[in-house]
Amino acid sequence: MVVGGGNFFRGASALSWDASRVVSDQVGMMATTMNGLLLGDCLRSQGIPTSVSGAFSVDGVMPAFSAKTVVEELSSGTVPILVGGTGNPFFTTDTTACLRALELGIRTVIKATRVNGVFDSDPEQNPSAIRYEQLTFAEAIAKSLAIVDMTALTLCQEQGLHLRVLDLGIENNLANAMSDMSIGTLIKS
Repeated sequence: MVVGGGNFFRGASALSWDASRVVSDQVGMMATTMNGLLLGDCLRSQGIPTSVSGAFSVDGVMPAFSAKTVVEELSSGTVPILVGGTGNPFFTTDTTACLRALELGIRTVIKATRVNGVFDSDPEQNPSAIRYEQLTFAEAIAKSLAIVDMTALTLCQEQGLHLRVLDLGIENNLANAMSDMSIGTLIKS
């Protein structure tokens, strides 16, 4: 599971200066770390074995990401939570999720968001928006659909990685998407 930062202070209009993009992205990476630690604690409180690792280690708190370690954790039933983005500014957690999936040999990335798939326009603004059941990456790029950032789209397309977009707010949607291919939108090459 790759955790985002919720745009914690990134580009925040409340700041009285124009924060640099590099510093804003670094703050975002730290926010993903805090969110991931809290998520891990929540899951463990429910009896779910969990680990947290990041693009960078935090001494005494969490180790740096290791694909070998995460594969071992997955094999043992542990839910790995990956934080800190790629560890580099200018990359989103969408790109991180796709990159880590490729490193771990995962074939499909699920982007859990606020809308149940990819639409021809913003469904939160346009109640008549039409949901795509399936798209190719080429179609998504040509239509400039705001699914994930272009780096993530291109990485998926070039590496044959599938991407499924669904609404995390619908009860059991994530679990049901494991067997019901009609949930959300599937994007593939």
